[in-house]
Amino acid sequence: YNHRGTSRCWLSCAGNRYLFGQTVAYTSTHVYVPDRYRDINVHAGDRFQAVFRRIEERYDVSVGRVKQSISALRCPQPTAEKLGLNEGDPVISIIAELEDTKGQLMQVASSYFDPARVSIKSNVQIGGEC
Repeated sequence: YNHRGTSRCWLSCAGNRYLFGQTVAYTSTHVYVPDRYRDINVHAGDRFQAVFRRIEERYDVSVGRVKQSISALRCPQPTAEKLGLNEGDPVISIIAELEDTKGQLMQVASSYFDPARVSIKSNVQIGGEC
């Protein structure tokens, strides 16, 4: 992955999310964090809500922009096992770039969602207050 102003070294984290009471994940995500945020104390087996929250807490920054690309794809084999699907089944893919309020990249996330168990809603406000 190449992004303006980022180093060549990245921290890579991966995890799955589950709906309450279910044992099969509904999403599988890989998160890539630029080297400047590598010290977020993430260890194998840790459970937490989101990598970007760890970055915000550790480095006193806030998300200022989220760029997302959403596509329908065929599920790759390793992800299919995690989501209880067959290789080639349809999945929703979301690639998200999160930047801080100064435009510095905080993370890139690549997620696959089981389309039968996810709902995507958007509420975007541009400028001003609600």
